[in-house]
Amino acid sequence: MKIFNVKSVDELKTFGNIIDVRKQVNNILGDNIKVKTRSWEDLFSSIQSLKNLFNSISGNELKDSFYDDLYFKGNAEKYIYILLEMDGKQRLKKLGVNRIHYSKKQVSDKWRNEILKVIHPDVCMHPQAGKATAELNEMYKEMIK
Repeated sequence: MKIFNVKSVDELKTFGNIIDVRKQVNNILGDNIKVKTRSWEDLFSSIQSLKNLFNSISGNELKDSFYDDLYFKGNAEKYIYILLEMDGKQRLKKLGVNRIHYSKKQVSDKWRNEILKVIHPDVCMHPQAGKATAELNEMYKEMIK
């Protein structure tokens, strides 16, 4: 079920070609549910929707994101808090970082740029935006070594 833990389309592509990956997903789902997609983006979206459904039934990850959304004003505040107040595995998990970020520069670039769009001091007025950006850049440097 590792395929349901992917964080990006690029990570999904590491499981094989689109036909084989779709077959893997359908094998996991069984005979009654079938995923029929033609693009990587649609397949990734379907996997994320299924994952949300599984989590809503079992409880775990969906609850975490629900409480995060209630606690933080927006994504900028959430990212800044995670970058400046958390560390270790907990921070990596909250930021969606996994092994592929350390092995594929393209994935780590996309990850960093998505967060920068939200917390960069030019777009975010939070007083800690500069510090959070510096911390993000430090994490990124470790990834691309």
